[in-house]
Amino acid sequence: MVRSGKLGRVQRYLCRACKKSFSAVSTPHTTVGDYLKRAARAGLSWPLPEGLDETRLEQLLFPPPVMIPAAQRPVPDWATIHQELKRKGVALGLLWEEYQSACPEGYRFPAKGWWPMGLGR
Repeated sequence: MVRSGKLGRVQRYLCRACKKSFSAVSTPHTTVGDYLKRAARAGLSWPLPEGLDETRLEQLLFPPPVMIPAAQRPVPDWATIHQELKRKGVALGLLWEEYQSACPEGYRFPAKGWWPMGLGR
């Protein structure tokens, strides 16, 4: 699930409690991990603040995406990607992960079929 060595005592407790309650309703442990990450990004801790209703909690856990105009998004260097793919052991998914980590504000393509037309593989 989540590496408990890097979590605080309260987070480990919350993780175990969530895992028990989510397993009762057949929710995967990856979903529990996702919710814990979202709560950390939102600055939430356990117990939740008084007066926090369901609507506000949902807004904190699932904020609207930041809209960046296409002109401001960094475009992947397609020629370099094409050259890298010729090397042994280099996969398209690996190059995509590198682009995502280097440019978090960059384009978000689906897992399949993001190769641009005209550059053939």
